[in-house]
Order: sequence, then structure tokens, then C-alpha cells
Amino acid sequence: LGITFTQAALGSKIEIPTLKQAVAIEIPEGTQSGKIFRLRGKGLPVLNSSQTGDMLVEINVITPQKLTKRERELLEELAEEKKDYTAEAKGRGFFEKLKSTLFD
Repeated sequence: LGITFTQAALGSKIEIPTLKQAVAIEIPEGTQSGKIFRLRGKGLPVLNSSQTGDMLVEINVITPQKLTKRERELLEELAEEKKDYTAEAKGRGFFEKLKSTLFD
């Protein structure tokens, strides 16, 4: 299921179509691409049983390919606010440390 960056970052409530009816699920703030939500009892029927299986919904955060001037300005402001949290600000990452250990 594709959601926008703002839905993933801020959280939102979205409707998921299932076999019988649409179901609303809560996307918590900070949700990452690849997160899987389980909708219990909303999947396919289990063979030779009266039970219904679970439906798995994988989240895919969609990155915009074109930005307006205002959107770009806002994202640049956000990037400036978040620069202390980047891997560069925290120092070398695991793979850089491993590489320098093995090849230096």
C-alpha cells in the first residue's frame, strides 16, 4: 500500500479494501517503508474450514518526483532542522568503521 511521506511521518488513518468491505487502519507516526500490518480475519478463507485467514498490508512510502518551489523550501527547512540526526552528524557508521578496520 502506498502512502505519502507526510502520512508516514505524522501518522494518519486510511481505508484498506478487503475482500468483503473497506477497513480503516491507524498508521502511527514515524511509520517506515516495509512495515507490515496484520488485519486479522480479513484475508482469504482457510481451506476445509470456516475460518478466515489474515490479510497482510505492507507499507510503501512514496517519494514525490516533482516538488513545487514551496514544497522544496519546506523540505529544505526540515532537512536543516534534522541535520543533527543524520548519520554524518553522529560520526562514521558501522560499514565505514568495518571498512577502515579491514582495509587500512
